[in-house]
Amino acid sequence: MASKDYLQKRANVWYVAVEVPKPLRELLDGKPRFIRSLKTDSLTEANRLKLPFVAEWKRQINLLERGKPDKFAKLREDFLAWKVALQSARNKWVDENGREVNWWEQFKSEMLDDAAKVEETYGPEVSRQMMDIALGKATFIRDLVPSWINEFVGKEQTKDQGEFAVRQFLAWAGETATIEEVNRKKAGQFIGALLADGQKSRRTIERYASSLSSFWWWLIRRGHLETDLNPWRGHELGRKSKKTDRKALPDEAVMKLLKARYAPSGQRANKRYETVLPDVLRIALATGMRLGEVCELEAADVERREDGLWFNLGVGKTEAAERSIPLHPVIVPLVERRLKDGDHYLIANLVPGGRDKRRGHHVSKAFLRFRTLAGVTEKGQVFHALRNTFIACMEGHSVPESTCKLLVGHARESMTYGHYSKGERVNLRAAIDKLDYGAEIMEAIRSSPCAD
Repeated sequence: MASKDYLQKRANVWYVAVEVPKPLRELLDGKPRFIRSLKTDSLTEANRLKLPFVAEWKRQINLLERGKPDKFAKLREDFLAWKVALQSARNKWVDENGREVNWWEQFKSEMLDDAAKVEETYGPEVSRQMMDIALGKATFIRDLVPSWINEFVGKEQTKDQGEFAVRQFLAWAGETATIEEVNRKKAGQFIGALLADGQKSRRTIERYASSLSSFWWWLIRRGHLETDLNPWRGHELGRKSKKTDRKALPDEAVMKLLKARYAPSGQRANKRYETVLPDVLRIALATGMRLGEVCELEAADVERREDGLWFNLGVGKTEAAERSIPLHPVIVPLVERRLKDGDHYLIANLVPGGRDKRRGHHVSKAFLRFRTLAGVTEKGQVFHALRNTFIACMEGHSVPESTCKLLVGHARESMTYGHYSKGERVNLRAAIDKLDYGAEIMEAIRSSPCAD
């Protein structure tokens, strides 16, 4: 049985109708519903013709709820009606006087007259887009962004960046830009405009292109475009690769950090970092773990094996980041002390922050103040440099690169130690036991001020 959703029948003619939520009706001069005649007595035909109206009216309701009404809403409805008329019209018809009439051409001529009036009022761009609606050639980008975002799989930050990139493009191309009008030339013009403006770095512009490319692949996969050509691919800017300033910390800097005490400032200063930062710092130096990995560790991730304690890391930045790390004896007392807290997380009482609600968000900011107070202020001497420091130490004690990659969660990309072997037989305990920064640093790691 055919659906009658959004349909009403009056005098043997079907109408499409969508109710307007009561709080929004006063914004539409009290209109209780959107309604339009479909000019057919066929329920099957009505179900086909209703779809663009339902989608358009729901879009308008969504915009009203967000406080962003569409000034071209009425125009869109009118040209959607022309679309329905053109799709339903017979090419040839003989009227009651025996004259041959081409109703499709007749309707198209009348639609073009309306489009000419639109051009006089709003300009050629809006007029062309309305004609594209009537002729079934227009799919507005802005209408599809919510569905893309809703289906997006990935970090909240990446999702936000993707949506922002599309909004930036619409700010440049116009809110009524359609997917059909975006070709490689137009994509290039947008990137060129960003470069000429000079307000965005080349890295940011490339990220915009990447986000728009991802959006376009989604459009193609969902059938909104009848092509496999993505106009946003291949717009690399040829920027020179920037050498990172981050490198292994010298012993002097490591000792400054290990001896430092966090001193919170301001009325809203959070004293929890007085104990968090020294411990997080030591775990990173002894394992090479990323800040986020340390802060997300759960108590259940600590495993007691015959040879000692291990960290079992689950979902990480990459597939290789999922790994197990044997704990060097130097941080075992620290971990045992943390486990006695009985908290769900090894590092307790962290407040998630940022769009991704990461537990390390505020810790990262606190570390900036911490290292400044410690006098570790050179460019690149950030928390992630502790990872460089760990890797440099392992290399200095002749730990094979392929083994070190297993410890720090880097992909082993070679055919031999990557494809054929996954490192199942590597003695990671023997490798971690080689970690040695020297007697002074090792003792400073062992004697955390938090244990006082």
